Amino acid sequence: MAPNNKKKVSVDELQLHASPEKCWLLVNGAVWDLSEFAPEHPGGVDGKSQDPVAWRIIHRHAGRDASAVYNSIHASSLLENELDGSKMIGYIAKDDSASLSKILIPPEKSVELTTVTPKEKPKGRRPLQSIISTYDFEEAASENLSAKAWAFFSSAATDCITKRANEAYFDRIWLRPRIMKDVKEIRYDTKMLGVSIPMPLFASPTAMAKLTHQDGELAIAKGCSKFGIPQTISTNASFPMAEITSSVDNTFFFQLYVNKDRIASEKLLRQAEACGMRAVFVTVDQPTPGKREADERVKAEGTVLAPTPNGATASNDKKGSSLGRTMAGFIDPTLNWGDIKWIRKSTTLPLVLKGVQTAEDVLLAVKHGIDGVLLGNHGGRSLDTSPPSIMILLELHQKCPDVFNHIEIFLDGGIRRGTDMFKALCLGARAVGMGRHFLYAANYGPEGVEQLIEIMQDEFETTMRMMGCDDLSQLHPGMLNLWKAQATTQIHQLQAAVAALLQRTQLPDLPNFHEFHPNTTSPTDSAIGNVSTTESVIAPYDMRESSPDRQADDPGLVQAPMSNLYELTKATHPLGPPSVPRHIRLASEQDLIASGVLSISCAEQLLSRFLTNQNPLLWGGIIFPYQSLDALRCTSVLLSTAIFTIASLHSPGGGGGDVLQKCYDTYISLVSRSSLSRNHSLDDIRALILGAFYLPNLSWRLSGQAARMAAEMNIHQSFHKVMNGDMRHAERVRLWYALFVCDRHFSMAYLRPSAMADDAAVKGVERFLECTSSVPGDVRVCAQVALFKILSEAHMEYGSDQAAPLTEADLDKLRAYNTAIEQWRMLWQPRSFDVAGIGSYPSKGVVLYYHFARFQLNSLALRGVRWPSDEPLCLNRREAAMAAISAAMSTLLHITGEEDMRRALNGVPLFTHTMIAFCATFLLKVAAIWARGGDHLSQSLGLGFNLAEIVSLARRTADLLARVAEEEVSEKHLMRLIVAGIREMLQRLALAVGDDAMEARPAGKEAGREQKADGTGAAVDFATVQMGDGIDGMIYNMDLHSLAGLLEYGSDQFLDTFVSSNELDAWDAPS
Repeated sequence: MAPNNKKKVSVDELQLHASPEKCWLLVNGAVWDLSEFAPEHPGGVDGKSQDPVAWRIIHRHAGRDASAVYNSIHASSLLENELDGSKMIGYIAKDDSASLSKILIPPEKSVELTTVTPKEKPKGRRPLQSIISTYDFEEAASENLSAKAWAFFSSAATDCITKRANEAYFDRIWLRPRIMKDVKEIRYDTKMLGVSIPMPLFASPTAMAKLTHQDGELAIAKGCSKFGIPQTISTNASFPMAEITSSVDNTFFFQLYVNKDRIASEKLLRQAEACGMRAVFVTVDQPTPGKREADERVKAEGTVLAPTPNGATASNDKKGSSLGRTMAGFIDPTLNWGDIKWIRKSTTLPLVLKGVQTAEDVLLAVKHGIDGVLLGNHGGRSLDTSPPSIMILLELHQKCPDVFNHIEIFLDGGIRRGTDMFKALCLGARAVGMGRHFLYAANYGPEGVEQLIEIMQDEFETTMRMMGCDDLSQLHPGMLNLWKAQATTQIHQLQAAVAALLQRTQLPDLPNFHEFHPNTTSPTDSAIGNVSTTESVIAPYDMRESSPDRQADDPGLVQAPMSNLYELTKATHPLGPPSVPRHIRLASEQDLIASGVLSISCAEQLLSRFLTNQNPLLWGGIIFPYQSLDALRCTSVLLSTAIFTIASLHSPGGGGGDVLQKCYDTYISLVSRSSLSRNHSLDDIRALILGAFYLPNLSWRLSGQAARMAAEMNIHQSFHKVMNGDMRHAERVRLWYALFVCDRHFSMAYLRPSAMADDAAVKGVERFLECTSSVPGDVRVCAQVALFKILSEAHMEYGSDQAAPLTEADLDKLRAYNTAIEQWRMLWQPRSFDVAGIGSYPSKGVVLYYHFARFQLNSLALRGVRWPSDEPLCLNRREAAMAAISAAMSTLLHITGEEDMRRALNGVPLFTHTMIAFCATFLLKVAAIWARGGDHLSQSLGLGFNLAEIVSLARRTADLLARVAEEEVSEKHLMRLIVAGIREMLQRLALAVGDDAMEARPAGKEAGREQKADGTGAAVDFATVQMGDGIDGMIYNMDLHSLAGLLEYGSDQFLDTFVSSNELDAWDAPS
């Protein structure tokens, strides 16, 4: 308040200042000069006509007492905070009561804003103790608030469809309770934007809370502070920001409507920081006010002013009397993504975009470095028929499930119960906001807000316990049954599509058609059944009455030849809808757990092992997006079986008992059935790709089957759709890239033709990374795609004839490929950042594949070279040979010397182990030649070679792999064969050249004993093929047949017999 030495103002003097030019107002005993302020304020002059609106608000009360209308909306401290102290003239003289009566009311009839009602209300109001739900608070508010306040708070845009859907769509999601869980003690504290909060709930921003209670936002703040629930303060709050934040010790966020006057917004952002706000929520879903008819129908009793410097106002006009519409006139409609930089410069606080409603915009928010997004539709108050809030969450899971790892997701809209909170959190929301219900509760003051929070807390605790959860980390989508929500959405889509088709073809409306009840039953799609009973020898064509609807990617007149055939014969197109949709059966009813092969605890352990060891190495999990057992069980049975098989293969003891054997047998059965099936999903492709990456004797077959299946599903077309802005296909592009890398892994390992071409997606990795769908894992997979594109070109250039040496022209071209590999490393290594859990593996992995690539390329220089020979190596061939030797040694040194690489050995794909074996055998073969050739060979070939160093490095590599094989993976893992093969080669080398020539023995000892090469079975065959029975007349070539034998060991009898860690004969191919 201004100093007490201000003068006393008589009533007569006050009344002399009752014009627009001389405008004094009496507010709470103080006289203020608003002559300069009124023309600048929207309440004083209409911004469109520039005509004075003197008798509407400020000028209507000029020279009079405006306390009643002011106090009904604003905090008493507002004028003191916003106006210069010099604008206060003094205090009204109270010694003339007769004169005071003249200025108590304006010259026109005035109606108190907070008491006007269109109908008679119940006498009194229900006691707070009788309110036990959010619905009770809402009903009480409808009885207690003024007509205009109720219309303002409860209204929504036009037909209120979105407002109703916000609540209704929560009801379409069913819970899947788990039983027999210890839930005596539960925790639900979490973090929101770096702030610890006691439960995942916050008060969303709401305007003009003083309409519901005289203390407005102060009452909400006091109630929230008792529980530590964060409160978001609106730009259009009734009280000044500083007064709210200083009233209690609690966490506050600030909601910003960007003003057309950007300086005003910058001022608010500075105030937010000064007041200790923890984040800024920028409202982005209201570039223009929504049309809220319920609000417009109730005439305002006076003009409502928001605090300056915002300058919002609301009053009656020709379009109605919507408070929301007329108060939002200051909002800047030009706000765009480019303004994020301006906001970042104006504040250092975390940024949250409020009102995001599509997956595409969430991805854009990630791209622009936004800290969080609040999914919602302004409570249905902006655009009617915009998506319900919970459906936006479902869209994120469908289109970009990885996004939850890169940005904090919040949800607002439709939250009424603790079960609603639980459902939103299961679908990935970090916390949920409530707006209207905090206003309704605030009608009872701070006590009402406290009771609202207690109600939500009690309901949420009850839900957690009923669902068998004692911690928020246990919540995941698998705890929900979404069939009703999805089915309802699909039915609405089908109805709209049918209606459009009927209208286009001028047929009667849908209700005119008779209901049809087909007398058919869906065949049971057994997950673990006998393959021979599921497919006919020759399946008949499925006939249909008419041609299928043309698909979105159908080119129209110019189609693929087979499409024309199906069009002509009316046979069901393989890409058309399957007769038995996959989603109508639950995978969890037919999987390894349901069949009794795995217990729940065993399955959870295997999944956890896969998520910890394998999934992070596969480009951040872009192939396998699921994080819980329940979520996995709701997918393809083939995928869950693949995960369990891979995890048991990479577990000591194979997961226990005969788990690995049974998982593998089931996987083989499912893969066989899927090869002739036409009902596939992305999860089936994931299952095949993962199997190819990790299951040795199936890799080539699985990668080829996955490529054909992906092509049948038109995944190769997804890149073009993404480039045209359809981000729904981004996930499919990632799978296409993973499949390309998988295909190249094994086409090169087997020296066989690739099943996939270098299409537009392969050539356009940089364009994909630039699109809005890009996530961190994309960089890693795109790096591999770019590398194998280079290696594929070299593979095609030099062919697969292992006896054909490279010509001088070929060697010249080899230098260009080496340059491309160098450039690849310089481009991609800096873009591969460390990742929690695997450390520097992303960047170190780039270095490893760089060594792999250099070795593969430069070892070609020795292809077909015979020794002994009197012809020395030419300069280009000698340079490439030395580069190959250096790259092979660098590979092994990188594996044995880098801690993050050593830790990753139990989770890397099969190709990595294959290339380690390739490098080791190459070096030992060269060592064998060198040991026999000595100085003569050095002079003949013009090369230098340190035999002892190679032998020591090979031994260290074998020892490292042996430790991993014995301690971290199953006894049936490929690493055991590689170790046995390397040690067998070392023994043969020692017999051929003598121990003295090999020298470095300490590395071959472990725990004080000499390491024995388990050189039996496939390992001996491997070593024999590599070394031969003799060394004279040896031809070095790049023949990978013996390494391919490692990938195909045991033929199709991969797990035919249980073997111990010291008995490898069972891995041999059957005689």
